[in-house]
Amino acid sequence: MSSFSLSSPTTIISPLGWIGIGAILGASGLAVAAALWKLLVIGGTAFVAMAGGAWLGARSRGVGAAGREAQARRLAWGYGLSSGAMITSTGAFLIPSAIGHHAAVGGFGIAAGVLLGFVLHAAQHQLAHL
Repeated sequence: MSSFSLSSPTTIISPLGWIGIGAILGASGLAVAAALWKLLVIGGTAFVAMAGGAWLGARSRGVGAAGREAQARRLAWGYGLSSGAMITSTGAFLIPSAIGHHAAVGGFGIAAGVLLGFVLHAAQHQLAHL
């Protein structure tokens, strides 16, 4: 069974894909129920930015050798813009709240989150190339 792709939307979604969809919908429902609107908007914005990067990545597969360099540039810009959007939203919305609760603990929480995010990203990237 193959997984869903933007270039072939009729392909069946894998069970892991359905779990991911259910998890994001469940988390969004919990955020709405708890009236965590800021968190919902930040998460939604990050999701849209990453989905845009995935769309660019899916487009880059079907390009011949002549267009690969241009597509690689577009893909790099897409990844750069989406990661920039995540860092900006973190700086604007989450850091002041974390520091406001407790400066030392909030700072360590931010540092731990950045480190954990990088480790998980690197691990996922390595698994994608197996």
